[in-house]
Amino acid sequence: MMKLASRLLILVFLTLSNAFAHSSIVNIDAMVRGGQFVALLGDPSGFPVKNAKLNYLVYNEAGTTFRDTLLETSDGEYTARLQKVPPGQYKLVIQDTTFPRESLEAKADVQFPMQKTVTLVLPASTAGSPGAGLLILVTVAPVALSVLVLVFVLFRRPKIQTLESPKP
Repeated sequence: MMKLASRLLILVFLTLSNAFAHSSIVNIDAMVRGGQFVALLGDPSGFPVKNAKLNYLVYNEAGTTFRDTLLETSDGEYTARLQKVPPGQYKLVIQDTTFPRESLEAKADVQFPMQKTVTLVLPASTAGSPGAGLLILVTVAPVALSVLVLVFVLFRRPKIQTLESPKP
């Protein structure tokens, strides 16, 4: 019973840690490689950020706009076919729509054709950061586990039999 409770608690914490993968800033290295627009996502420690939902948008002052969805091709690497962007100065926007009701953006000025890697930073997500549910879990789970242990110990220990003194 205790092993099951311990494993369940560990599973819950592991699941929550994956759910909040975007709760910190995300570094993006954007480049053009072989006719593809490539975005490499990493957390501040350098680990790849997986399972993000990304779009890229390139536009200029004249109103010329190019956009596409970036698809994850490997851990932390997202690509899309680059459209024929005429040479010139553009604004590059990477949109992260991983979390419902929230769209994060990172922007940079770029020159096309892109010759160099551009580094952008997505801000931390508020929808993906630990909220009240996690705080309740972190405060209630230890108390609930303690009560469970106490109940288990009380019902599993042998009952003490008392001897009655003989009646005259």
